[in-house]
Amino acid sequence: MYYCFIAEDLDGLTNDPLIIQKNYAERLNALCIASLTQQTVLSPSGDPVILDGKKVLLRCTNDNLSDGIQLLLKFGAEFIETQDDISQIENWHKLGITRRKIYELSISDLMKNLPAELTSNDALFVKSKSKGFSAVINPKKLIQREPQVMDFLKNQNVKSNQILLLSRFIQMRIDSLGTRETRHVVLNNQLVNSSRLLHSLKHTVPKSHKNKAQEIVKQVEAVGTFPSNYILDLGEFTAEEDSYLDVVEFNPLSCSMCFVNNSIFEIAVPEITEIKKRLQIGFEFCYDAISYPKSYDLIRASNRNYTYLSEERYSFL
Repeated sequence: MYYCFIAEDLDGLTNDPLIIQKNYAERLNALCIASLTQQTVLSPSGDPVILDGKKVLLRCTNDNLSDGIQLLLKFGAEFIETQDDISQIENWHKLGITRRKIYELSISDLMKNLPAELTSNDALFVKSKSKGFSAVINPKKLIQREPQVMDFLKNQNVKSNQILLLSRFIQMRIDSLGTRETRHVVLNNQLVNSSRLLHSLKHTVPKSHKNKAQEIVKQVEAVGTFPSNYILDLGEFTAEEDSYLDVVEFNPLSCSMCFVNNSIFEIAVPEITEIKKRLQIGFEFCYDAISYPKSYDLIRASNRNYTYLSEERYSFL
């Protein structure tokens, strides 16, 4: 199997999960790099790669996902995750397995009229159906067509005429490591690893999260038509003194970030054995720790932040 990365995604990156994964794929002799501008698929040494009948997992940003798939199709790739798989995963909310009710509508429709059943909420959680942005919005500001909110939605609509998923906004629990949210990698309908949304720090994922993830994996597999490879995000929600685990979202494997305990790889190279025992992090991060041991902490440092910052989360309360 090949792991294919998009050259344009890698430009200018240094200590980034995509680079760390690229390096591990190269160590496995399973790396190819596709260029959207050059319309090429090359090996690390610059030779053309023959993909006819070869299984390929694309690793890229969401912006380049569709174009990357189209390019690799021209080279005969057999995808681990197809465009149809991605479409089904983006429609995960239709599985009906969340405790909260989720609504789907376009940005333009939301700007015209907020569904009546959502008007009584104190706050709404709004996110783009495809990866892009999320926001917490006071419904009164939508009803009153507050200029700041309308301008924000208009700008987002100009970008890609996006479809939105809306639900009642429910707070998530927070502890000393941040939001009590976890990411789970599912390959061939098997839960293979779990991580909190952290980088660089050895940590454990609550057993309750792993058990809930396993329960959902079995539930999804029983549907019989859902893809067998995906990313599952869970969170601990708190509402009216009630705390419970629920699905945050599903995401395609191809364009989802891996956190420090996660891995898209299923093979461990011999040289990471000792580091894996000590750190218990993802294969590619173990391999990176050989070259950059000071980048990873066994114990949380008081002066270091282990969460990724997102510039695509907004609040209009």
